[in-house]
Amino acid sequence: MNSHEDQQPPDPYSQGPPTPPEPVQQMPGHPGAPIPPGAVGDVPYSGQGGPPEGWGQAGYAPPPPAPRIPRAGTAFLAFVTFFGAQLVGGLIVGVIAGVQLATSGIDLSNEAALERAMQGILGDYIIYSLLPITIFSGLAVLLVTRRMARDVMNVGDPDGVGWSNFSAAKFLVGLVAGIGVAATYIALASTVFVNYQHETQGPLSEMLTSGGLATVIVGIAAVLCAPLIEEFLFRGVMLAGFTRSFGLPAAVILSTALFVAVHIPELMHYWPGTIGVGGMAVVAVAVRIKMKSLGPAIAVHLGYNGALIALLTLSFLPENLLQ
Repeated sequence: MNSHEDQQPPDPYSQGPPTPPEPVQQMPGHPGAPIPPGAVGDVPYSGQGGPPEGWGQAGYAPPPPAPRIPRAGTAFLAFVTFFGAQLVGGLIVGVIAGVQLATSGIDLSNEAALERAMQGILGDYIIYSLLPITIFSGLAVLLVTRRMARDVMNVGDPDGVGWSNFSAAKFLVGLVAGIGVAATYIALASTVFVNYQHETQGPLSEMLTSGGLATVIVGIAAVLCAPLIEEFLFRGVMLAGFTRSFGLPAAVILSTALFVAVHIPELMHYWPGTIGVGGMAVVAVAVRIKMKSLGPAIAVHLGYNGALIALLTLSFLPENLLQ
């Protein structure tokens, strides 16, 4: 017999079963797509430097993003944004008014005529731009707050912005409290400070008592816009940022002092008004902390401004009481 016939074919399993091929790693959410070169584990790493600890291991989850909570820097940024937006709006209005003045055909060499024209044109633009600029500044503050304090927007505690739910009863309590502060201030102005002399008015008081459309616009701004925007800024994001950085007592003092300071253009014409503005701010922050919401604090501001405007327009009070 041929010796070749005695040889058996090689056993394919003599060295054990074949090793199955290694599975190809795939991109998560993209079946069949292989991981690009340089990827770690089953998730490609595209950040700077080396991958974080645990990258590519089973059950690995990336760390959550840093929470967006306000600090003192956020509070000051919102404060600067508020006035920066007003400044930008005022500059735009000034440029438009200047262009109109330059193209109006007025003899620029006649100082008296030029002054009258400037007062008329600028006065009209200031009145008509008051509401748009106020709303624009409020939206700018809201944008900054949503970007830098988004995670505590609805937190009612003092270290949160306080954009939280509130009941109608709490809103009514704030409204009555604001009217009460206004009534107290009115009593003091009519008795203790009745002989206080003031020869000039603040810009808002002058527009409010001038009658006509100016009175309507200032009234809307003071009753609807100012309580919402200023409470969101001072008793909302600024109180929260200062509380997280310096503690609640310092936050109350800082936010209240800055609130009074921004009303200096009105108060400098009638300094007893500081009592009303400061008293309203103290009551508003107390209500904000106690009721854990900006809603009642807005009601305090609304009640205070509304009561004073109602009496100012009826000429029952000195013209500089409104702050």
